[in-house]
Amino acid sequence: MAANIKSWVGGATARAQVDTVTPGTVEIGDIFTMTLTDEKGQGHNVAFTATAATVANVTAGLAAAALASYNLEWAKVTVADATTAITVTADTAGTPFYLTVTDANGGAADTQTFSLAHTTTSKGPYDYNVVDNWLEGAVPLTDTSVYVRGSNDIL
Repeated sequence: MAANIKSWVGGATARAQVDTVTPGTVEIGDIFTMTLTDEKGQGHNVAFTATAATVANVTAGLAAAALASYNLEWAKVTVADATTAITVTADTAGTPFYLTVTDANGGAADTQTFSLAHTTTSKGPYDYNVVDNWLEGAVPLTDTSVYVRGSNDIL
């Protein structure tokens, strides 16, 4: 049986992750929460309770809550209000973040929506899971010997 060997070269071009968050069918009192999860699995929330039955009210309120947060996870991203959605962008290209969204009914009907799209995935020269960092063009699986040949460490 041939040995399974992969060579790390760490040559991927860094690209910043961008996620897009879109609320919909808003009622006054609906609660919208964005959570960034750190490497230890701890969630860091920012939330906004709708004060008007508009998407723009929620995007403005959530963006303001994220900007006002003193939490270090929220300091690693830029949150921008686009009126119909919110964009969350990694401040450091090649460094991923882990965002989830939830909504809770606060109005008369439970019709609110809150969606998350991973618009641009993170990619960088230190990321083990990026195909471009491997000489063979494939990410190693279990039972693989890895040789580090590039000048970039695996982080």
